[in-house]
Amino acid sequence: GKEIMEIMIDSRQRVWVAPYNNGIRCFAKDGALLASYTTRNSQLNNDVVLCMAERDGHIWIGTDGGGINVLDPETQEISVLEHIPGNNYSLPVNSILCLHNDVNNNMWAGSIRGGLINIREISMKTYTDAVPGNDAGLSDNTVLSLYQDSVSGDIWIGTDGGGLNRLNPGTEKFRHYQATWKTKVASITGFTSNELLLSLFSKGLFIFNKSTGNLTPLVVDNEEINNLIRYSGRTVNVYQMVPGSVLLLGSHIYRYDIASGKVDVIKEEEGEDFVGTILPVSLGSRTSYFCDLHRIYALDHSTNKLHAVFTCGRDTLINSVSRDERGVFWIGSNRGLSSYNPVNHEYQHLPTTLFDEIISIVCDRKGKVWIGTDQMLFAWLINEKRFVLFGESDGVLINEYLSKPKLVSTKGDIYMGGIKGLLRIDRNLPIESSEYPQMQLTDVLINGESVNDALSAEPIGISVPWSSKSIAIRVMSCEKDIFRQKIYRYQIAGLNEQYIDSYSPELIVRSLPPGNYRIMASCSTKDGNWTPLQQVLSLTILPPWYKTWWFIMCCVLIVSGA
Repeated sequence: GKEIMEIMIDSRQRVWVAPYNNGIRCFAKDGALLASYTTRNSQLNNDVVLCMAERDGHIWIGTDGGGINVLDPETQEISVLEHIPGNNYSLPVNSILCLHNDVNNNMWAGSIRGGLINIREISMKTYTDAVPGNDAGLSDNTVLSLYQDSVSGDIWIGTDGGGLNRLNPGTEKFRHYQATWKTKVASITGFTSNELLLSLFSKGLFIFNKSTGNLTPLVVDNEEINNLIRYSGRTVNVYQMVPGSVLLLGSHIYRYDIASGKVDVIKEEEGEDFVGTILPVSLGSRTSYFCDLHRIYALDHSTNKLHAVFTCGRDTLINSVSRDERGVFWIGSNRGLSSYNPVNHEYQHLPTTLFDEIISIVCDRKGKVWIGTDQMLFAWLINEKRFVLFGESDGVLINEYLSKPKLVSTKGDIYMGGIKGLLRIDRNLPIESSEYPQMQLTDVLINGESVNDALSAEPIGISVPWSSKSIAIRVMSCEKDIFRQKIYRYQIAGLNEQYIDSYSPELIVRSLPPGNYRIMASCSTKDGNWTPLQQVLSLTILPPWYKTWWFIMCCVLIVSGA
């Protein structure tokens, strides 16, 4: 006698029925009851089921207030997708009216008051701020520094005004430390087995007890370092190469001995003053590497001497450096991406129109160089020699990455900090090869007015007067992931052979001489390749009346008759 809200037949011909406020029931083809799921006898979190859909053998169950329950009929296990305040990757709402799994295996959810939702698996995640004390996020969005604990494997995060945070990579839970609240944690490194050394901007160096969460000032008997920290407006970065001592990176590199408190200056080459902030690049068994705005330096552990191994051009400012598994330095600068091999002293600049300046760069262990630019994330595939662009459908939120907060964890995951949160990239992220999507014309606007009704068919084309001030051609790629961040490439065949690369699915043509043209379009693929150029529009620019053949012929006849 219950009102039936939904009936669905799955791929095994089982019939699923959702009586109102009574969970769901599963019947065999002959009508025999196979299973019943309610909040009383299963993990189902809401008895009001409004819709169902099947994906990969699992039953997706949309509820009125409980989000989406995903049932595995074989194990009878249920997992829940629901709204979690402060979590950008949770469902935006919990009342789901309809579910649809499309031909590309994309799951779509229509909510009662939250619009249309696309649900997909991702290998990237950006952690953002949460209410202080809430373990779901950061205490402040801006991440200034990162350090992985050598004992626990936890990630220590220095924020800009929110103090120190601790992230458990396994549980993805955060802990905020009240003693550090309202401080700018500019740099973090190990100190002792139970202590960290923090550089707090404009306040000094502090020892942080990992067990109690208390701060103790570190007394450094060096007036230059103390003045630099408190009165210069510059950051002193801290870096531990070996247990028992810590490097202080300021106007010089100092070695602080933990047991004695003694401070020594690392020997430098004559005439090589540091330019800007000194940042660590990589730690080796015999040599460690550092960089500033103009150079990459090597510190020999046996001689305790520092010397430059690479100097950039005068017009180049180094923002970030990372060293790959082969020992090659990848340099992100105001001129983009370049590499330097210290073995054969080969320098290579990799020009591209995709971006101008690189702010953050980090090499993973699988042949990828991760690049943070102005609110975009790329990966350079070293062996394939191509760029891959990542976007929101991959799990990447818009962020302005910073040069210092980056690390590759002991398990191989990549972390990159920025102004709008901390990005985590799964070490097993696949760079999928995909079929070439079909490019399709969606709209043509002449002087801001759509002229789709005037388009001719086979091939799609249109003729426009020479006086048209603006011609806008809009395209889309028909593919599995319609939200994928991609780069578009256009060519106006008949004008020249040049390519026009753009992040916009719209090509705007301001003026063309009279003639016949073919508008060609392609886009980047998931694995960094390009689809073949495809014609999307045949465009004819009509000449002015005084240049038409009939007007010229009339003039010839008049002149010859005279």
